[in-house]
Amino acid sequence: MLKVVDLLKMPSLGQSYIVAGHDGMFNVVKKLEIMEEPYPAVLEFLVPYEFMLTNFWSMKDNKEGRLQLVRSMIEKRCSGLGIMPGPHLNDVIDPEIIELANRSGFAIVYVSSNVRWGNVISEYGVLTHSTMMPSFDAQLGEILNSFSDFHIEKNVGRFCRDLEKLLGLPMIMSTDT
Repeated sequence: MLKVVDLLKMPSLGQSYIVAGHDGMFNVVKKLEIMEEPYPAVLEFLVPYEFMLTNFWSMKDNKEGRLQLVRSMIEKRCSGLGIMPGPHLNDVIDPEIIELANRSGFAIVYVSSNVRWGNVISEYGVLTHSTMMPSFDAQLGEILNSFSDFHIEKNVGRFCRDLEKLLGLPMIMSTDT
């Protein structure tokens, strides 16, 4: 699984660093998003384990909206927020955001003004593919072994427990069909 700290290993974010919420640097990242919507319209797009990047152009004059966004991201269990404050915030991240992030263990990453979002997205795709596929392939083999064991042993309980453990999902199987 990718973590916030892994994003900082990407060449495009090489000059970026965690400025607040250091306890959140190991938060899992399952999705990377570029935020263009202002608060509160952006709320419908927030999902757990999402890391969002923004330069706050849509909220440059709405400090309370920026703070409310961070509160909402924490409530939605988002992974963190990368802020490029250079172009629209005079290169300053709101102290209230820093304080809230530190209290909540929510990672805030300072993103340099020379970063291009397209490069970040491209590198994230490569990083996700290279780190996820080997573990997925190994897990897929274990899942297939569970099906094979079930075919031979016909033990429904063991089959469900094995799949629950491997997939991280509760399994219920009806024996009526």
